[in-house]
Parts: sequence; C-alpha cells; structure tokens
Amino acid sequence: MKHSNTFINGKCFFIFLCGILFLTKLSFSIGELEVACRDAERKALDKFKRGLADPSGRLSSWVGDDCCRWEGVSCNNRTGHVVELNLRSPSSNSLDGDGTVQTLSGKIDPSLIVLKDLNYLDLSKIDFGGEITDVLDSLSRCSRSSLKTLNLGYNELTGNLPNSLGYLKSLTYLQMSDNLFQGSLPNSIGNLTSLEEISLSSNILSGIPKSLGQLSKLTVLDISENIWEGVITETHLANLSSLTELTMDKVSPNISLVFKINSDWIPPFKLTYLLIRSCQLGPKFPTWLKNQSELTFVILNNAMISDTIPNWFLNLDLRLGRLEMAYNQLSGKVPNSFSFNKESIVDLSTNRFQGPLPIWSSNITIFSLRDNLFSGPIPPNIGEAMPLLSDLDISENSLSGSIPLSIGNLTGLTTLIISNNKLSGIDEITYQGKLKVVAKGRALLYDSTLYLFNSIDLSNNNLSGGQIPSSVGNLEWIETLDISMNHISGPIPLSMTSLIFLNHLNLSYNNLSGKIPTTNQFLTFDAHQSTKEMLATITSMVGQTTSSPSNIQLLWLLSLCGIIIAFFNGRCFGDGDRGMDCIDEEWKVLLHFTDCLTNPSGRLSSWVGLDFCEWEGVYC
Repeated sequence: MKHSNTFINGKCFFIFLCGILFLTKLSFSIGELEVACRDAERKALDKFKRGLADPSGRLSSWVGDDCCRWEGVSCNNRTGHVVELNLRSPSSNSLDGDGTVQTLSGKIDPSLIVLKDLNYLDLSKIDFGGEITDVLDSLSRCSRSSLKTLNLGYNELTGNLPNSLGYLKSLTYLQMSDNLFQGSLPNSIGNLTSLEEISLSSNILSGIPKSLGQLSKLTVLDISENIWEGVITETHLANLSSLTELTMDKVSPNISLVFKINSDWIPPFKLTYLLIRSCQLGPKFPTWLKNQSELTFVILNNAMISDTIPNWFLNLDLRLGRLEMAYNQLSGKVPNSFSFNKESIVDLSTNRFQGPLPIWSSNITIFSLRDNLFSGPIPPNIGEAMPLLSDLDISENSLSGSIPLSIGNLTGLTTLIISNNKLSGIDEITYQGKLKVVAKGRALLYDSTLYLFNSIDLSNNNLSGGQIPSSVGNLEWIETLDISMNHISGPIPLSMTSLIFLNHLNLSYNNLSGKIPTTNQFLTFDAHQSTKEMLATITSMVGQTTSSPSNIQLLWLLSLCGIIIAFFNGRCFGDGDRGMDCIDEEWKVLLHFTDCLTNPSGRLSSWVGLDFCEWEGVYC
C-alpha cells in the first residue's frame, strides 16, 4: 500500500511538472506574438513620409495599418511602440535596376515627437536640409530620454547645435558629421554622461566648451575638419577617463586652435589612436603624451613643434602601425628604435632632421623623409633591411652617391621619389626584363617587377651619360615619370608611346635630341620635327582658339621649354602643397617660358612686374 501511494504521488508530481512546463511555453509563445504598431505612431510616420521626396520608391512598403512591417521601422514586440527608425541611404553603389541611387530628401518633420519609445534613429545620408534646432528640440521632448543612438550625418542640416541636445541623456552614440553646423558646441553637451562615441567632423563649428571634459564614458572623439578657435587646456580633457581615440584632423594648414596644457599634467586616459593636424601643440614636444604607452597610431602633423623627439617618447616602447610628424620643425637625428606592425606607414617629411639616412623597421611599407637635411649616401642595404617598401620618398635632401643595388630587392615598390638630391655617377641605363644601372663602372640590376611602378621621380640630380632605354615601354602601369633636370642625352624612345596610363611626363632640362614619337599620347606631333623644332609648335598652338591641345600634349610642350607644371593636380608649380607666395625662382621660370613663345596679339601683355600671381592665366 505504501509503495502504491508513493507511485501515485510520483505520477501526480510528474503531471504537475508537465503542466507547469506547458503553461510556461504557452506564456512565452503568447509573449512572442507580434503586436501591431500604435495608431498614433503610424500616423506620425505617415506624416513624416509625406514630407519626403522619394523618387525611387524606397518607402513603397509604408502602406497598411501595421507600421511595424514597414521598411526601416522596428517595434517592441510586446508593446507595439516604435523603438528604431533606420532610413540611412544605401551607399552610392547600391543602385536600383535603372541605375539610380535609392535616396530620400526633404526635411525632418516634428511629427517624430510622437515616437516616445524611440531608442535608435538613423537618418544619415538622406540629403535632409533645414535648421537643426527644431529637430533636436522635438527629439529631446519625444524620446523620454530613451534615445541611445542618433545619426544625422551626411546631410545638409544647418544652424547652431542647441542646448536641447544635452537633454538626450541616454545617448551613447552621436554622429552628426558632414553637415553645416556652426558656432560653439552647447555647454549642455557635458550632460551627456552616457556618451561613448561622438563624431562632429566636417562642419563649421568653432568653439569647444570645457564641459566636454566631463564625458567620462567617452571612448571615441572625432571633431575633425571644423574651424575650431581658441585654447584647449587640461580642463577640456580632465575626466575623459575612457578615451581611446582622439581625432582633430584639418587639411587646411591654417592654425587657429592652440593646446596650452601644463607640462606636469597627466591625462586620465590611455589613447591607442591619436590624430592631430593643423593645431598648435608646440613649440615643445607635448609632454602630456608621457604616459600614453598604448598608442598604435600617431599623427602630429603641422603642429608647430620645434624640438627633438624626446627620449621619454622612445622609452614608451610603442608598437606602431602609423607614425607621422610631418610639417614641423623637428630636428636632430632620427631615432630608429621604434617598433612597427606589418605594413606600417612613417612620414617625417618637411622637418629639420639631419645626419645619415636612417634604416628603420623591416615592417614599414610607406616611408617618407622628404624635405629634411639628410646627407651622405642612400644606405646600400636599404632593400634588404626594409623589404616591404611600396612607397619611398627621400627627395629634397642632400643625399649623394649612387642608387644602391639593393633597391632591386624591393619587389613591392610602386613609387620611388629621390629627386632634388645630389645623386650622381650613373653612366648607363638599360632595361631588359630588369633595370640595369651602371654607376661608376658598377652594374646595378633592378628586379623585373619594375613594371609594377606607377610613379618614378629621379628629377634634379646629377644623373649623366645615359639614354632613356627603349624598354621603358615595359613600365606598363606608369602614371608619373619625371627624370627632368639631369644630364640624360639621346632620343626619346618610340616605346614610350605604349605607356597608355601616363598622365605626367617631365623630361625637361636634359640633353635630349632627335624626333618626337607620334602615336597614342604623341599623336598630334609632327614625326619629322626634332625636339628643338617642336618648340615652334607652341606658337601656333597658343594662337589657336578653335581647338585646345590635350593635357599630355601641352605638358610635353611646356616640359620642352623647361617648365614643370602639374596640371593634373590643379596647381601652378612644383608639388603645389606649400601655399607659397610669389618667389623669385618661379618668376624666372615663367619668364623663361615666354622666351619659347611669340605673342603677336599681346595676350601676355600683363606679364610684367615682379608679382606673377597678378599675371593673366597664372594662379597662386
């Protein structure tokens, strides 16, 4: 009897458990049933849609009573409230069948105020216009402070960012780059204590409040490409204890923002990514970097630093993927004790570094030491020591000697710029599957992968005695070839006409002779003209008004006159990156150009005086 009762009790307990499991599963199943969207929110979205232009019919699904099924709309399954609205335009390569981009345009209607449970809003790349104040005022009232992600980037929104931005206290991600916002950031931005990422790049913002420094959860701050003015102190950075990425990039060389930070201040953050360009950090090397031992990416370009690289920076034992400190006044010898990750980039150009050319990490692929004071020979083992180099620019120094044989080991090299040095001693250049350079009786063989080059600049050295090899035609991908201002003689080889990607060729200031090739880029030249006779063509071409020479043809003609003009970069002279005023050297070059011309109509009558920037057709 006792065993029977036990069996019955056990059976009842089993049935009870099964019932519990069934009811639990039923409860979850009911909870998973989707609830249709709220009528008020559907009407608000419909009104928002009516304010948009939708030529591609991207919102064609926005019909019917259940807005939770509309494209870009997500709802809470249990309440039916709209929690996400994502209408971010597809990238430009996302096309409709007829080849049109699926874009929207218009204005952000205040009807979004009804979406009180919204926590994710992405209206980026929609070509929205209008003033930002009403938009942020509406969002700050509608979202019950639940909005966590706000992306209004890549539109044409205007105006000052209002204080109501600071009411969105649940924001963790704020993306408002590439608009037309102006003025200062509101002081209320310090209230956004949950923010983890901010991007305000590419606007017209000018003022940074000290309250920005209160965002203790902020990890990423990108405020590049604005017109920031004033002074940054340690207060602006005081409590950014979570910050790992700081980006204050500005392409314009004009500096209007100055860092004035106490030399003994220790930041509360540990950066991995630091990009500051065209802001004043100097004249001393910024000491607030002393504890930044986790940096992997460092760009401090055009920062008005007039100092040496301090030992304490070397002692941080950084392992870098990128190091740029270009356009400063850094001096002394370049330390080579940095460690680098694979395929790293180093740019220390336009400084005052001196001494022998340094050999750096074997992991570097792009290496620029242009426009410094390095002297002596190019290290003979550069090809073995830095085998991954793809781009090497050591131009505008005082390097001497010959081009080392080991460059032939750089199988990935595509750009080699060693112009404006004192290199000499090349007696012969041939190319037969490999480039053979005989320098002072020593044959230098360059690997057959030279055909992969797209840019070669050997200009303004003392290369002499040789001719341009006919196998130059094997450089099938070459786009830029500059061997001007040397002592190269002989004819222009016919094979050069096979360089169909060539858009910049400069052979000026050499001793070339013979006939001009006449196919492909050279079609318009007279095959029976010599190089000197070619100069006469300039006169007739200047006089023509019904047709214009091609860029490559005009560049050829100017090169024959000894003029170096970079048409393809939209600049007047040189590399065009210096923003220089009128200088005597360029004035003389322009006058030399006029020696090649006849001017019967007086078109160049304004070409008098010292300020050639005022001459007709010249832009500085």
